[in-house]
Amino acid sequence: MRQPKFHPFSEIFPLLPEAELAELAEDIKSFGLREKIWLYEGKILDGRNRFIACQKAKKKPGYRTFKGTAAGALALVISNNVKRRHLTDVERAFVAAEVAKLGDGQRKSASPIGEAGLTQEEAAKAFKVSKRSVERARKVKEKGSKALQKATQSGEIALSKAAAAADLPKLEQLAAAKAKPPTDDGAPDDGEEERLAELQRKRTESLERAVEKGAQAEIDRLVAESRRNKESADRWQGECAAAVKQIKPLQRRVEHLERENAKLKTENAKLKGDLSAAKRELAA
Repeated sequence: MRQPKFHPFSEIFPLLPEAELAELAEDIKSFGLREKIWLYEGKILDGRNRFIACQKAKKKPGYRTFKGTAAGALALVISNNVKRRHLTDVERAFVAAEVAKLGDGQRKSASPIGEAGLTQEEAAKAFKVSKRSVERARKVKEKGSKALQKATQSGEIALSKAAAAADLPKLEQLAAAKAKPPTDDGAPDDGEEERLAELQRKRTESLERAVEKGAQAEIDRLVAESRRNKESADRWQGECAAAVKQIKPLQRRVEHLERENAKLKTENAKLKGDLSAAKRELAA
């Protein structure tokens, strides 16, 4: 099979850091590829990191093909990566901005990722961030320098400050975003919105995990109860089978005795007839 190229959808999420890719390669070298790579339109849809790690480990990757629509393919990428990656709110905003690629009111066909593209509002909802954060991330991606983008995604600079600095010449952006305000008048920090959103998201995820844990406990209880019921049913079936084995010889014995009894009745009737004949002869 010819080495597949990366589908544009697969590049929405950033690659793992080199150290994590090396760790993944070592795991694949020791235990093999645990999850097959998704293909779509002959290109790698989901599993770019696994593919690179397989190359590093010199292991042949396994593939499976997604046969749905472009919208379904995009949804698969978003769902799989949001679940397996622990992204901050800022990182989510940047990925949402990449998924959107267009502003509200624009035709989806205007999106570089085609009809499957989401609006900024849809992307914000999918990644559990505010639409404003997506707009700011979009601005930093479009107008910000590479250094500003990197510092923002790493959390070194607040997204709000980065978006404001993106209007400046690229050589001045990073320093301006890092600069402290000239006066402290008690106004809220520009990054407070992102921090509060991050805190809210973590609380929500913690709640979801608690609910899932409770649901899993109930599932485990039902599975254990089902197992006990099956064991009880198996034991009862075994006892019934043993009883049947004991009953069959008894049935055969009863049938034999019934036949013997019928013979004795016939012989008894014959003897009674002979006795009556003898009595009549003596009387004569």
